[in-house]
Parts: sequence; C-alpha cells; structure tokens
Amino acid sequence: MDTKTKSRLYFIDNLRWLMIIFVVLMHVNVTYSMIGGWYYVEETTLDLFETLYFGMYGSFTQAYFMGLLFFIAGYFVPPSFDRKGSGKFMKERFIRLGIPSLIYMLIIHPLNIIILNHYQHWNMDIKAEYVKNILTFSFIDDTGPMWFAVALLIFSVVYALFRLSGIHSSPGHDEEKSLHSRQIFWVAILISVFTFSTRIVFPIGSSVMNMQLCFFPQYIVLFILGLIFSRRNLLMTLPYHTGITWFKFTLIFGIASWLLIMTVGNVPEKGFGAFEGHFTWQSAAYSFWESFFCVGVCLGLIVIFREKFNKQGRLSKFLSANAFGVYVFHAPVLIFMTMLFKDITWYPFFKYLVAAAITIPLCFVVSYLLRKIPGVSIIIK
Repeated sequence: MDTKTKSRLYFIDNLRWLMIIFVVLMHVNVTYSMIGGWYYVEETTLDLFETLYFGMYGSFTQAYFMGLLFFIAGYFVPPSFDRKGSGKFMKERFIRLGIPSLIYMLIIHPLNIIILNHYQHWNMDIKAEYVKNILTFSFIDDTGPMWFAVALLIFSVVYALFRLSGIHSSPGHDEEKSLHSRQIFWVAILISVFTFSTRIVFPIGSSVMNMQLCFFPQYIVLFILGLIFSRRNLLMTLPYHTGITWFKFTLIFGIASWLLIMTVGNVPEKGFGAFEGHFTWQSAAYSFWESFFCVGVCLGLIVIFREKFNKQGRLSKFLSANAFGVYVFHAPVLIFMTMLFKDITWYPFFKYLVAAAITIPLCFVVSYLLRKIPGVSIIIK
C-alpha cells in the first residue's frame, strides 16, 4: 500500500459525515412527507411540488446513502482485523457498535417515547411499558436508526468467523489494481436481481427486528465490496474518469428513468404499492433503477471526494468527530423540535426547511457536549 493510502483518508471522513447529515435530513423528510416510517409523521396535505420533492429525495437518497455507509465500514474492517487480531477486533466491535445500540434501546428510545407521550397526550404508563419491554425482551426491536450498528456488528462477526475459519484473502501485488465499467455493470445487475428476489418475500416497508431486509441485498454486496476494495487498494486506484462518467450517466438517466417508471406505473393515482415488492414489473423496474443509481452515485462521490475533498479544516474535522454521535443522538433532538412545531400552521415544505436548519446543527452541538462526558467519547467515536 502506498504512502497516500497509509495516511488518513480525509475524503472518507468527509463522505461519512455528509451521509449522516443526509440520514437526519431523511428523517425530517419522512416527518413532513408521510412517506416512510418514523417516530412522528405529521399528517398534512401536500401540493404537487412537495409530493415530487419529498418523493424524489426519499427515493434518490434511500437508493445509495446507507449502502455507501456499509461500503465505507467494510473498507476499514480487514486492516482493523489484521492489526488487532480476532479477539481485540471483536471486543472493539462490541464496544463501538453493541454498547451504543444498547444505550439507544434502553435509554434513547424510551426518551423518544417520553417526549411523544407528553406532547401527543398519549397518557401512557411509561414505567410499566419500560419494565414490560425489558422483561419480554421487546426492547431488541427498539433500535431506531441504530439498526445500522446492529447490522454492522453482525456483518463484522460473520467476517471474523470467516477469517478464523482459515479462509483468508491477503492483499497481494498480483491482485487487480483497477476497476472496469464491465465489472461495475455486473455488480449493479447482481444487486438488482438480489434485491428484486428479496422483495418478493420482504417488500419495502416490512421489517424484521427493525431491519428492512428489502434493502439488505445492496448493503451486503456493498459491505463485501468494501472488503475487496480494501484488500486490492481499489479505492485509491479507481480511475476518476470511470467514476465521474458513471456519476454523470446515473444522474442524467437516473432522474429521467425514475420519472418514467413513476409515470408509467401511474403512481399519482395508484400509489407506490406495486413498486414495493412481490412479483410485479414495477418492483423489478424499481429494483433495477435503484441498484444502478446506487452504484453510479457511490462511484461518483468516492472519486469526487477523493480528488476534491481529501482534506479537513476546523469545521470538517468537527463534523467528522461528531458524525457518529449525531447518528446515535439525533432522534430525540428531531422529535423534540418537530413537537415544538407541530401546532404551527405553515407550508409543509417551509416547515421541513426550518426543522432541518435547526435540527442538523443542534444535533452536532448535542453530540459534542455529550461526548465531553467521561467515557462517552470512548464508545461514541
């Protein structure tokens, strides 16, 4: 591995905090669009512009942002395992992924319910419900956005077992050092077929232990690709031209094809149901579109950030240091802010903009302050 890859990959840090900002913005989007699931969804009437904006942001962002986070996570797994060994690697995974997930399930999720119980006047017996969830182990379904950490922990355990089994792919000088469009195309096809097949059984909106398995084909493939990219040093040798070509092609044809399949599928009148899964042409088309959009945008963002944003100033360093904290703590902050706004009659899109503009920076401040508590910064990194 060359000197450049040995140094800190600031562009990856920058991509990570940007994706986590998009996570928060996605939950603001769900709150005011009624598209998707979240703790609080405000019932309202949307005009054509709002329906189009919220729908496009939800579809286009969901198509790639969590997959990119799994790719980034996978990229750092092999060197971490090599450096620490199986025992230390798994201990660190449980501390940095398992403990924050438990904190969320046992403390943050109940806090979310307390806030909603107060502002929504549910008159719920919080103490009784809390005890019941503990005794019945129902709390394991209360991961909220921390499903990502739980899934990543599972992926890490599987990788460790794979390595301990004796099957080991070490970085070799004879390994392929670049990626070709032909290979990228077949990766997108693989994700498409895997996704469509999965959604026959697990359509969009269904979940198992708060995990939407309909999106997991993408997450699994991209996590594995992160491992491969790490071993073969493909991240640094991926041609800029290849990445930017896929990015431009994806944006141009991705937007056009999304509008086309939504129009042909008559979404304004029939709704999105046929696109969510089962054995329908709409599900197949959407799975194909989503997979290619994901691959193209991920490639483009990687090369753009590698070439243009591989450095950090004071602000980006602050955002990077607190990104995971924002991921862990943003739910109660967002819920509290939207509860304060819920009785204010505003144009929904304006309400969305105001909530986002206040919530996102506030989440970083909350993360910064909480990570000042002794021991918290060790767990929330």
